[in-house]
Amino acid sequence: MFRSRLAVACGALLASAAFAGPAYAADPCVDDHAAGTDAIFKLRGRLAAEQTLTVTQLRAAVAAGTVTQKEEMVTYNTGATPTHRSYKGVNLYEVMTKLAEPLFSTTIKNPGLRYFVAVTAADNYASIIAWGDMDPGFGNRSDILLAYDERNDDVAGSIYTSLGNVGPRLIVPLDVKGGRYVSCVRDVRLASMDDSNGIVPAPTGPAGPAGPTGATGAAGETGPAGPSVQASPGAPGATGPQGPKGDKGAAGRDAKVTCKSSGKTKVRCTVKYANKKAKLTRNGRVYARGTAGSLTATRALKKGRYTLRVGSEAIPVRLG
Repeated sequence: MFRSRLAVACGALLASAAFAGPAYAADPCVDDHAAGTDAIFKLRGRLAAEQTLTVTQLRAAVAAGTVTQKEEMVTYNTGATPTHRSYKGVNLYEVMTKLAEPLFSTTIKNPGLRYFVAVTAADNYASIIAWGDMDPGFGNRSDILLAYDERNDDVAGSIYTSLGNVGPRLIVPLDVKGGRYVSCVRDVRLASMDDSNGIVPAPTGPAGPAGPTGATGAAGETGPAGPSVQASPGAPGATGPQGPKGDKGAAGRDAKVTCKSSGKTKVRCTVKYANKKAKLTRNGRVYARGTAGSLTATRALKKGRYTLRVGSEAIPVRLG
């Protein structure tokens, strides 16, 4: 009876296992990117621009001479057991200053001493390194690395292996414990004392749409009447436009002209109804100028016929 019940229980367990399928432990170091490709990590925070990098790009920066490769042999305790490893990589200070551009305050003394670098792993494990510890002017810890190659020195004959598939590792030599050795790095953020773990607030978004119009308020009470004001006369208006042309006047009467010569250089003409500029001409030549009532000869006058020109009028005259 007991064996029968045991067989049934085992069968049920096997059946449930068959339906559930094989169970695998999640590995955040490799599950966030395609197999055979480098893991991606970012430099961000108080930087001029966010940078996205891989181990391959970190090696390329070394090959280009932008940053310098360093090698460190370290010993740290895992629990109570000493762990021995060797690493190749780039010091964290160079990564943050040569592959990115920190935005430090320009109005305070030694602004870098207020900053730190928060390094976060794929599983959100994190550690913080003070900027002053790395700064060549202060701690000068050029041995703090973002490593891309690792060698297990606890196993004889081990060789360096790439960390490209899992992401770089933060290396802090001289630490007694390995708690600051952040593996599978995904995020490297520069932050200051007034930030929240290096997260810089996003810029203010655009203004939202206007809200509905509120109800109209009640009318206020009528105020007292103001004092009366005597208006002063205004300035004269501008001159009006020219009026229309008047009707044509009646034709004038014919002028009566009497001319007498005195000597060879004087001629006097009397013109009734006119007192205008005039000239005495003969055959196209001017012989006298002046007004219609008094002309002065401009050349010798002889007896005979002339034309007295007054305005647009041509009046025949005879000198006798």
